[in-house]
Parts: sequence; structure tokens; C-alpha cells
Amino acid sequence: MNNLPRLYSRLIVSFLFLLGLSHAAVLHADPVVFVRDYTYNASENDSKVSARKAALEQLQRAVIEEVGIQVQASFSNIESYNEGQLKQDVLSNFSTFSQALTKTKILEEKWNGETFYIKASIEVDPDGVTGAINALASNQPDLCTANKEKVTALLKKPANMERNQALVDIALTTHFDEGCNQWQYTILSALTADTDYPIADYQTFIFAQLNQAESYDLPKLMPKVIYYAIRQNGDIIGNEWETIKKEIQRIPAKYVFHVLRSLSNLESESYQEKIDDVLQLSENGKLGEPTIDTEKVVNAIIKASLKNHAQLVAQLYLDYAEVLSDKNKQASLVRKIYEKGHSKAVTTKNPELTELADKVIKHFLTNTDLEQLDSRAIGALYGLVRPLMNEKRSLERQSHDNQHLKELLKSYPNQFAYIVESQRIAASTKNLFLLKYNLPATNLCQPTECIEQVFNRDLTPAEQNTYLEYLVAYGNKASGVEKSVIRLLDRAQAMSSSVHRSQRKKALITILSNIKSTDPDAINLLIKSLEDFDYKVPDDAIEALALIDYPAFELMVAAFPDSKELSQRRMVEAMGKMTSSGSIVQFLKSIPVADNEHMRFAVEDAIDAQTR
Repeated sequence: MNNLPRLYSRLIVSFLFLLGLSHAAVLHADPVVFVRDYTYNASENDSKVSARKAALEQLQRAVIEEVGIQVQASFSNIESYNEGQLKQDVLSNFSTFSQALTKTKILEEKWNGETFYIKASIEVDPDGVTGAINALASNQPDLCTANKEKVTALLKKPANMERNQALVDIALTTHFDEGCNQWQYTILSALTADTDYPIADYQTFIFAQLNQAESYDLPKLMPKVIYYAIRQNGDIIGNEWETIKKEIQRIPAKYVFHVLRSLSNLESESYQEKIDDVLQLSENGKLGEPTIDTEKVVNAIIKASLKNHAQLVAQLYLDYAEVLSDKNKQASLVRKIYEKGHSKAVTTKNPELTELADKVIKHFLTNTDLEQLDSRAIGALYGLVRPLMNEKRSLERQSHDNQHLKELLKSYPNQFAYIVESQRIAASTKNLFLLKYNLPATNLCQPTECIEQVFNRDLTPAEQNTYLEYLVAYGNKASGVEKSVIRLLDRAQAMSSSVHRSQRKKALITILSNIKSTDPDAINLLIKSLEDFDYKVPDDAIEALALIDYPAFELMVAAFPDSKELSQRRMVEAMGKMTSSGSIVQFLKSIPVADNEHMRFAVEDAIDAQTR
């Protein structure tokens, strides 16, 4: 337990008494100053800040009790209110009795991790102690309750100058704290929200409160004062900023972030100036209690600023990248900066941010060993390439500049291959992505190996088709397996209709298109596919024939007379998409269309496309 040293004082107070009354009526007594000290034994859960607060409160309580004991000596009914009862009342109602503390000045303090020694000069108003005792004894609402009730009543009225002035008048009567005067914060919040009826004296008052507040009250008070000033004036300048710079030096270190977050509501230019000052304080060892090192300050600024000041954050990262030691945290940060810099809303409006975002991601990828990052960090980086996994979405739904991202993949193939392969997603999804963007893959079959698996009867149709998708992703690199692909397409056209059959035919047609096969067998199979009833297979065949171009045209001309009308119209469509040629136009004009309106429309569209 904490043992309070024996307290000695000399107090001379003059009282007049009304005999026969249950409570003493006391004339005004001047405040009295005490110099006392106390040693607080900290618990395992105490920090320096909480130990200091507890030690100071114990000291203040002791002084109040001392004054109260002497005040009791003048009560006519002293026997009914003994010293033990007074001690209990002060303990239970400290916020009420603390109104009698008019000034506290710390003279000396020491903290060794186990005990906190404090010596202070404490000024007490005996009348305040007497009033508190009388209020408790008569069961009347104390000043705390009275002020709270007044504030509550005023806030029910519509906002106007008269109401706000009344709130300020109450506020100016006492200081801020989180006990008796909690209502001060209610007034501050109300006046912050209401910018239509500002009261001139109030801003001066709340900044003065920062100078008077205990360090443990600053974490709550300072951010709110800053936000009030920004809401009222749009900036913090002159003496007000000097006050912030002075008082932020003694704020508990872990709460500096809350101050920075409040400052982040400033416009960019002013915010940059304030951040420069904060960084200077840090470099001089004068920021927070205990002082915060540069890395922690930069991390706090980044966290507080990213939402409203991404450009500042990007530049800050580039300036202090060597100071920031936690690469895992950086991974998430650089992704957010990159996404902000390359959102479609930014790329045209703020090219400076886009340029900085590029520098940030490139710096990180160049200077980071990704294999040393944890899974969460790699997952954050994977979020960068996720939009490319969903490129089938309409362009309107894509919120970022994917073209630049594709260029980034080309510049850092090994890094992005590692990022993708580290994810817990289907192997086929990984491999298709790696193939599509020409990234190195460690567990991917070569084209000849892939085609062997398509013929592997131990695999399910779905598994076989996965290897076909790999061949699709290989693009023109799959030309070495052309004959096998032709054979597979011939067999697929003889298969019974099914989902897997449709997927297989589409994949095989796309492979032939990618390699621009001029093999007559391949072209004839594509022409035959124009008659297919499977979903979209004819459309893919049209595109493939058009891409193969003139070699396909010659074989289509040969097959045209013996083909069904629907197949003929589709051949005409494919011809219209080929490279412009007089021979193609001449053939199209030779097709009889007099008695066939559908064919006429198809021919007209194809000729228009060829002559456009």
C-alpha cells in the first residue's frame, strides 16, 4: 500500500457560525498554498503516465483532507462528521472536491519504473472545500452536476449566437478535465460542429487550456482543439501553432498519432509546413514523452496522412525509406500509394502523385527481398495484380490503370512471379496468369508436356481442359503442338455435346488462331465449326478464320458452294473481317442474294467492312 507521509501545515481561516443550524455558513477565506510530496508504488499495469496521475491525485486528496479536517473543527455538529467519514467522502467524490484546487505546480518528479516520487505546490480554496462538504451533507447537486445540467439544457435549443454565447460563458468558468468537467468536451464538440455562430473568446480560451492541462489530459484535448480551429478558420497559424508545438512535446508518446490525424484535416500546403515542424521536433529529441524516434514519427505521419495527403506520404516514404525498418508494414503502404496514384480519378488530375506512386513501388520492389516478407505482406502485394485476374470486367468497372500495371509486371517479372506463386489459389489460376503475362514459372508444363496431359485418360475432362488453357496462354509458343491440336479438334467435333466438349473446342480453336495455323486440315476443321451448335463455338471459328486471313479465304471459297446457308453467312462475316482485298470483294459481289434477304444483309456488311 502507499503510505502518505505525515502532513504538516499551518492554516488560518476565519469563520462566522450560525448556532443551531445543521450546516456552517462560512465567510470568504483566501486560498492557501501547500508544498507536499508523495511516493507512489506502481502496479504491474502502471505506465509512467498512469503512475504520475495516481501520485498527483493522492497528493491532492491529502491536501484537501487536511483542509477539510480544519474546516470541520469549526462545524457545530462536528461529532456527526468525523475524520474517517471526510476521508471517505473525498475519495468517493474527488471530482467534486477537486474544484477547490485552484492551482497545482509540479516542483519535482522521479520515475524509476517501480515508484513515482512527486513534489508539488498546491493551492487550495477553503471555501471550495466547505462548499463541497455542505453540498454532500445537504444532498444538493454539486457544481459539476449543475454545470452539466445547464449545458444539456442549452444544447436542446436551436443553435444561434445567444445559445453559443451562453455555452461559452459556462465554459470560461473552469478548466477542462475528464472528471468533474467532462461537460467541457460536450461544449467543445457542439461548437466545433456549429461553424455558423462562432464566439470570438472561445478559441483563445481553449488554446490557453492546452498550456494549463496536465500531460495526461492532452491526448483528448489537443486533437479536439486543433480540429475546432481548422473547422472555424481553415488553418492554425501564429501563436496557436506555437502553442501546439510547445505542448506536443509533453504529450504521452503513444498519442502523438491522434494529434497528427487531427492536423491532417488541413489543406496540403499548410499540412506540409506543420509536418516539417513535427519532424524537426523529432530530430531534436523534443517530440512526445518519452521522446519518439524518427522511424516512429514517420510511421505515425504516414498512417495519419494517407487518406487526405497521399502525395505527401509518397514523398515521405521516398525520403525516409532507409529509416523504415519494417518491410512487412511497407508492403501494404506501397500498395495503397500505388493504387491511389493510379486510380482513374487521379491519373489525369494529379500526374505528380502518379509519378511519385511509380517511384515508390519501384523503390520497394528493387530494394526488398520478397522471400523475407511474411504471408500477410505478400498478400498485400498480390492485391496489386488482382485487377488483372478479373480483366473480363467491363472497363467502366475497372477503377485503376491496368496498362501501367502490365508494364510493371514486365519490369519486375521475378518479383511478381514470386508474389503470385505464394498465394493459396488454384494452381491452374496461377499458371494461366504467369503464362499470360510471360512471368517465370517453376511448376508449369511446356507445350509438348501439356498436350500429353490432354491425351492422358487418367485425367478427368476438366483436368484435361486445364492443360488446353495453358496452351491457350502460351499463345504462338504452342505452334510446336499444331498437329496434335488438329487431331484433338477433329475428335472433339465427333464427341457428344457437353460443357467440357464446348470448352475443349473453344480452347482448340483459340490455339489454332493464336498460332495462325495455315494447315489445310486445321482450316477445314474451322470451317466445319461454323456449323456447330455449341455456345459461341461458331463465333470463335469466325474470329480464327479472319485472323488466319487469305489462306483461309481460299479454302472457304472452295467449300462455299457445298455449305449450308448458315455456314455460308458465317463465312461471309469472316471474309469481311479479313485484310482488305480486291479478290475478297469480288467474290462477295458474286454471291447471289436476290431471293435471300439474310444473305444480302451479310454480304452488304462484309463489303462495307472490306471497302471502309
